[in-house]
Amino acid sequence: MSDANHFDGREMAMVHRMFRREFLLAPGVVRQVAGGDNGRAQAVAAHLDLIISTLHHHHAGEDQHVWPLLQQRAPVQVSWHVLRVEEQHRQVECAVNKVTESLARWRRDPTADRRERLAVELETLVGFLVDHMDYEETYVVPVMESHIGIDEWNEIVQSMMGGLNSDEMSLVLGMSMYEGDRDIIDDTIANMPAESREMIRRTAVEAYAEHAQRVYGTATPPRGTGVR
Repeated sequence: MSDANHFDGREMAMVHRMFRREFLLAPGVVRQVAGGDNGRAQAVAAHLDLIISTLHHHHAGEDQHVWPLLQQRAPVQVSWHVLRVEEQHRQVECAVNKVTESLARWRRDPTADRRERLAVELETLVGFLVDHMDYEETYVVPVMESHIGIDEWNEIVQSMMGGLNSDEMSLVLGMSMYEGDRDIIDDTIANMPAESREMIRRTAVEAYAEHAQRVYGTATPPRGTGVR
């Protein structure tokens, strides 16, 4: 495969930046909800549902498609690292399950105690998730760039997004584009039907701006290291 036909690791970096930003901001957003403010709690809970669901589909796509391809094509380079990221996925899943349980309790009755328990569970999840993404970017993504074709990757992405409805897909695209490299965004949009590309781009940007305003109180939440 020529370089032009390879998966580009910057696309994974774009998605990971989205997950880092949204999950790093999540504990603070939860803690800003006043005890007993049911309306605000429901809005924040819906946001958490979205990013948790998106993360689940992302990891499921890797487990079902990416790791088997790498094990087949580059076992010497990647076998140990695949075992490690699979274990990290299990750690993240356990942390997500605890977040989901705390989220359900807080959603039913948004007391201050339940709010703090949820925020702490989110912080634990963030620790596992950031460590995992750092490891994956260092040891696995470079192997993906050499051994996975762009057409294969686009099919994998479609499977990752398959669990989202059209509105959610547009929002997640805008959420990812918010800190994406322009040429990677252009390549992503180029996979869409030609007659719809500009509308898809505009709708995605607007969807995230409206969502961020609702969740964070601003259409331009902190980027990159500004989250910390």
